[in-house]
Amino acid sequence: TRGCCKSFSITEEYIMLNITIGTTEYELATTLRVAYLVQGQNNHKSYVELFQEIDKMTLEQQVGIVYAAFVAANPNQKKTITQNDFFEYFLDNYTISELMKYVSKIIEGIMGKNLEEEVESASFLAGTDCSDKDSNVD
Repeated sequence: TRGCCKSFSITEEYIMLNITIGTTEYELATTLRVAYLVQGQNNHKSYVELFQEIDKMTLEQQVGIVYAAFVAANPNQKKTITQNDFFEYFLDNYTISELMKYVSKIIEGIMGKNLEEEVESASFLAGTDCSDKDSNVD
C-alpha cells in the first residue's frame, strides 16, 4: 500500500461523551439524530454548512448542539430539562473552552472522524484515484 488511498470501513470506534447536570451524569449522543435535531434548530440548514460555520454561531446556537446531543441520548429528559433550562445551567456551570470541546467531540462523532484528520482525508473524500500512482507517465 502506498498510503495514498484509503478504503472505507466501519470500525467499532465510538466517542462516548457525558455531561453532568446538577449531580446527575448524562450521556450525549453522537449520531445522525443529533445532526437532524441541529438542522431543526437552525431552519433546516444543511448540517455540513452549519458545522462549517461553528465559529460564527452564537453561544445559544453552540449550546443548542450540546442540547441536541443530550436530547438524542436522553429523550425522556426533554420534558424535565428544557432547552432554556439546559442553556441557563450551561452558562452558569461551564466555560467557553468546555463548550468548544463538547461541540467538537459531538461533531467528530457525527462525522465519524477526528476533525484534525479532515485535511488528511480531503483527497479521499474528493475521490482521488490512486490506481495510476505506480505508472510512469511523461
